[in-house]
Amino acid sequence: MSKCARVEPIVKKVLEEKPYTREDDFALVYEVFKEFLPNIDELSFQDIMLNHKEYGLPYFESVRRTRPKLQNKYPELLPPQAVQEARKLEETDYRTYALS
Repeated sequence: MSKCARVEPIVKKVLEEKPYTREDDFALVYEVFKEFLPNIDELSFQDIMLNHKEYGLPYFESVRRTRPKLQNKYPELLPPQAVQEARKLEETDYRTYALS
């Protein structure tokens, strides 16, 4: 089983149980990391960032990329419309930046 396949059910669980994570990728990553590492609040940010492999934490991008995949599959996991519109604007801005 790939790492992404192992992350997906956890991301789905977090999106279902904690709706605020649908709007904010940092909140989503925090809650997903908490599923992997329940004592995460006792660790420093530096420790988490520098030892993520030893703690078995998924990559931030794996969590972030899993969110839209699940939201496409399960529309009930989408954030409010205003957040969706803001994300589309950010995507347009990024495309412009990437192509320049």
